[in-house]
Amino acid sequence: MSAPLKTKLLHLNPANIASAFLYSVFGGQERGTLALFTKPQNRSHFVQLDSNGWQQATALKAMDLRERANVYFSIGVQGARPEKGRGKEAGVAWLPGFWGDVDILGANHAATDLPPTADDAVKIIYTVPFKPTVVVWTGGGLQPYWLFREPWELTDDKERTKAKDLSVAFQKYLQNIALSHGWTMDGTPDLCRLLRVPGTFNRKQAEPVLVRYEVVEDGHRYNPSDFADFLDLRADPKLKGGGQGPAPAEPTADFEGVLAGCGWIQHCKNDAATLREPEWYRMLGILACCKNGSTLAHELSKPHPKYTQRETTAKLKHAATASGPTTCDYVAANLGGSEYCARCNHRERITSPVVLGIQRASEAPAPEPPAPQVEAEATADSALPPADNSPLQLPRLRNGSICRTARPC
Repeated sequence: MSAPLKTKLLHLNPANIASAFLYSVFGGQERGTLALFTKPQNRSHFVQLDSNGWQQATALKAMDLRERANVYFSIGVQGARPEKGRGKEAGVAWLPGFWGDVDILGANHAATDLPPTADDAVKIIYTVPFKPTVVVWTGGGLQPYWLFREPWELTDDKERTKAKDLSVAFQKYLQNIALSHGWTMDGTPDLCRLLRVPGTFNRKQAEPVLVRYEVVEDGHRYNPSDFADFLDLRADPKLKGGGQGPAPAEPTADFEGVLAGCGWIQHCKNDAATLREPEWYRMLGILACCKNGSTLAHELSKPHPKYTQRETTAKLKHAATASGPTTCDYVAANLGGSEYCARCNHRERITSPVVLGIQRASEAPAPEPPAPQVEAEATADSALPPADNSPLQLPRLRNGSICRTARPC
């Protein structure tokens, strides 16, 4: 990333920064209630996304609040205005994307095992297989966003649980990246997570620091299903998170997905006639979690010269009730599968081969929302310019990404 920490940028009005950022996150939805929140006052302020010029109104409100408070917004959009507080996860009706919160070592944070520099924090973000849409410099760290092509509508508790599971899995992935470098990173998977508003100030230090952001390259957007590979076994609540424990009573995994994505399972199938007993048993633990697992277990076991229907049935039952689906780590460390794991496209992104067969959410691509029209009347230093019926034009950085910060060149 041409870090917002290093690049010198043209001057932009802070209110324009806030307005453009909020529209990039929530534009195209324009339903529900967006919550702003201030600290240390712990006060909520609400905006209806179906109101005309909501992004300008929200930006102007943030400009007023920034003079005396740290200003945040809740990433999850509430279906209705909360009666109390800023809203809870149970009330989140739309989610615009996934996010991260990478603190950097410094006076703002008590922890001493954080990434030492912004460049180190960037390493965590860019280990993710796809680039973030935007990255916010908070004054004490980085908050990257992977925004969706269209808001993910969470119509019921089941859909909210699916979104939370994906968020937890993705956050765990980010934390594991940090841990691999010897750093810690807070997990922030809650669907009501508070994140900083660009154009406001970080007031955790004596000298306030401007919160700013930049769009990464072309600001690519994603579907929720793109994150399915980050699922651990919590993706299916009937499977144990660590890959241990009984298989579900009603298996949901699709073996074709497991077979297509796991080299070790392909080996078990292709070399079934000579497969060692420990590998066979662990393969059965995977099959026990798949639809038609019993039929598949016998089909894949028959090529072995010592196959019997009785023994296979007994072993499958034992694997289903005792060991459950084996983990990738166990395959690599104990079953001689390291050569398959080393070239796996899903390495360190899943915990067990069975995850590859779990049904993913399908999201059809949708066009990105149009650029906002600037309509507010210019007033003071924090006001927006008058409307000119043209999209908001922002300068670009040397690498072609759009500058949305307010630091002068």
